[in-house]
Amino acid sequence: MKKNIFFSIFIFFILLSEIASAQDTPHSRFGVAVGMVDNIHSADFIALPGIPGCCTKFNSGSGNGFAINILYEYAVNDFILIGGRVGFLDHSATLTASTEHQTVFSDSLKWSGNYTRSLDLVGSSFGIEPQVSIRIIKGLMINAGIRIGFLLSPKFIQRETASSGTFPDSTGKDSKSNVRNQYAGALPNPSSVLLHGVFSLGYEFPLNKKHTTFIVPEITYTPAFNDMVKGLTWKTNAVIYGVVLKFSID
Repeated sequence: MKKNIFFSIFIFFILLSEIASAQDTPHSRFGVAVGMVDNIHSADFIALPGIPGCCTKFNSGSGNGFAINILYEYAVNDFILIGGRVGFLDHSATLTASTEHQTVFSDSLKWSGNYTRSLDLVGSSFGIEPQVSIRIIKGLMINAGIRIGFLLSPKFIQRETASSGTFPDSTGKDSKSNVRNQYAGALPNPSSVLLHGVFSLGYEFPLNKKHTTFIVPEITYTPAFNDMVKGLTWKTNAVIYGVVLKFSID
């Protein structure tokens, strides 16, 4: 649904740009970028440092969030711009581990059931993104850079949840709860800085005949270069579906 909306907006502004079409020379610009984030985490660990966990590894996770940046671009020539962005990126996601067989209670009887381990991350970072933009044809732009992000008090919730029934307690009796081993708090031992690559494709659609204002549908991929938690394999990759509003200052 999100992708369909993004591409519908893209087609709309292609038509709009034809109305205001004229070959323009890139000028230095400033602007604001907002986007919807699809977080695609990859991992390979059993438990967070100092937090009890057992048996099954967290391998992947996903979640949604938002991104917002202010930007500046300096036109080196008709085809190359250099600049950067400053702003926030949401890294929130839920990691899940494989289910395992476990004795559960259902209608006061013991059964062999399954449960799932989950780890919820709630966190964002404030980052600086130096970038280079290359104009391919007309308004088509390719951007590449690196993001240096500083984590802002990330938190976590870890739990085990029975798919059906309730868990036994420490004495073997019915606990009347389908959740156990729940821990929450500040994320232990997080990396102080998150490094991401930034690769994006966008198209600049002029909003006036002077070509001093542009709107830019943009898709961005941000692969992680280091891990969310020190000593663990946990990469916070993301795809961002965004829109940028740019203003010429020349």
